[in-house]
Amino acid sequence: MINKWKEGVLAMATCALVSCQMNAEQTPKSEEIIADTVVMPSNPQPQKELQFQHLPEDVRKRLQPEFEAFAVMAKEIEKKEMEYFRKNNGKSWWSAGDYTTGLAAEILKMKQEYMDKLENTAAYKEIEDWSHKESLRLFALREIETSDSSYAEKVSKAKTLIDEDPESAARLFLRMGSCFTIWDFQSSVLYEEFGAPTYSPAELEPDANYD
Repeated sequence: MINKWKEGVLAMATCALVSCQMNAEQTPKSEEIIADTVVMPSNPQPQKELQFQHLPEDVRKRLQPEFEAFAVMAKEIEKKEMEYFRKNNGKSWWSAGDYTTGLAAEILKMKQEYMDKLENTAAYKEIEDWSHKESLRLFALREIETSDSSYAEKVSKAKTLIDEDPESAARLFLRMGSCFTIWDFQSSVLYEEFGAPTYSPAELEPDANYD
């Protein structure tokens, strides 16, 4: 299933990093952004907390009602995933292999329907660019904080870019598998803000390979 969100995040590199084309009028001004923290997705380094930049409060409050139904849907999907986990000796539904029948098929269908509906809401369309930019910024920030000395030159350059041009900062660290970290961050950003995560192309098409 090819959806608008997938097309947005599959835009650069082998795993296809999203290409952010930010509209200045849509981008929150730095003085309007409230700093908070979000826990990084899993990675080889010890977990740290990264500075997460919220939407302006008036924007968040205005859009929150439209996301409430998706927060409820996400909890139902989570319940189904836990049900699969319990019934299959601690295995993820991704391990099913066959996604056409049974509980795994039900979970996949729920996630696909969720994303089809979410990406067509006015609220999601309004903040889509912001969520892309923030996921790239968090990815670059994670790399800045965890890279070893061999990346010193890239880290130094990324620090000068990250606030104004997070896409260029992120490009400095792209490698095989980076898409999964960026997708995790994008999901975390929306969950942190509205309790409504996004599901990545890898989740929506578990038979496809992404690197």
